[in-house]
Amino acid sequence: MYAANYSPDGYFDPGSISKVDSGHAVVRTWRIQNAFQALGVATDSRTHDVFVTYSDGGSGGHIAELRGGRGKPEALNVTFGSPWGIAEDRKGHLLVTDDGPGVIDVYTQGGKLLNSFQVPGIPLYFAFNANYSLLYVTNFNNFDVEVFTYPGGKMLGSIHAPDWNHDAWPTGVALWPAPSR
Repeated sequence: MYAANYSPDGYFDPGSISKVDSGHAVVRTWRIQNAFQALGVATDSRTHDVFVTYSDGGSGGHIAELRGGRGKPEALNVTFGSPWGIAEDRKGHLLVTDDGPGVIDVYTQGGKLLNSFQVPGIPLYFAFNANYSLLYVTNFNNFDVEVFTYPGGKMLGSIHAPDWNHDAWPTGVALWPAPSR
């Protein structure tokens, strides 16, 4: 398991990623150069590469790659507003939420922007349905989970629980069954 470390208290370096073994022990932590906060993490099941969204504390958000889950995290040539979630689609493309302009960007693993689609409000984290045709996005401003077609990016509607409001809102989302390639 890999965990992105936000770590405002300084236990881990802020802007780092940790590998955790099956016994729940942190076996290694990598500092991401120039990172202020690491926010999202995704893995590629084929290559074992690990991707992390992070902010640099100034000019914006970035994606770092840890090839094969080893070595040194290297920044992809990607800069965007304010990163949060990251996930991989069926084709291995990276989706990243950017709460600055309220979009989800789709990149190749090499960092080339392929597509973007608008999310009303502030998108944080997201999950695919089992066949990757729908994307469920938590929205900070709207206190809901919004449902989009994928790869089209058309909003189909939203899920809003009565208890979600300015005091309690959804941040993460997971679906069962989980997607598989």
